[in-house]
Amino acid sequence: MITTSTEHQPYSLTLRSVIAIYHRDNPTNRMDSQNHAVAIAHPVYGGTYGPGKIVTQQFLSQIQRVLSSSAGLFVLPENVLAYNATGPATAWWVPERVRTCRFCFHRESAHLDDGELVRHLQPPHIFLMQGHTFKAFALPDNSRPTGDTQLLVSPYWNLYKGGSLCVGSTDFREPTPENISWNTEAFFSSVFTHPNCESSAHPKSDYALWREIKDQEANPQPIPREYFLEAHLSVSQLLGGR
Repeated sequence: MITTSTEHQPYSLTLRSVIAIYHRDNPTNRMDSQNHAVAIAHPVYGGTYGPGKIVTQQFLSQIQRVLSSSAGLFVLPENVLAYNATGPATAWWVPERVRTCRFCFHRESAHLDDGELVRHLQPPHIFLMQGHTFKAFALPDNSRPTGDTQLLVSPYWNLYKGGSLCVGSTDFREPTPENISWNTEAFFSSVFTHPNCESSAHPKSDYALWREIKDQEANPQPIPREYFLEAHLSVSQLLGGR
């Protein structure tokens, strides 16, 4: 029994049911253990578990509704596109602006304390962060995207095909709306060491693109549209994980 209180009066909570996770005995590896697990809901009688039932998605949805029924509403920042508190997961966009980022133009100098600063006009971007996964894509227009907006491959480095960032030591915070400013700056202030995949349609190379941009840093110009690769993905598809 747990004793707690509200601003009106104290009250007690008694354990009535539990959800237990059962894993396979003696798994050969951690993934094997995760793939052979089942959740069972048990009633509790005087500290003893009663017969259980397998937890279904419907049951979990009911729990979520109960737990969220007392949660208050709050206003989301205007650049947040989607938010899931149970993830948590947040998608947001940032307009173009002049930034200074660090790029390692020589593979042999790819260390956190190396690289060259490049002042440039950052193209508009969309970010999706869920758990420890951070995805980045460029946007075709400098305006809030819709679900039908077709995404572009981000020209920044350290990103894999599909937009996922090699996080490394990047100092991200929990993917919630209140942390989007911090996480945006964490991305752009990281050291872009090398391309993990083709990140631009520049006729020479991804390195040549940023060398060309660096040559213009006294008067930063938008990256030419023809240098962007199509991601073949819409905002709705990104958010739906399809």
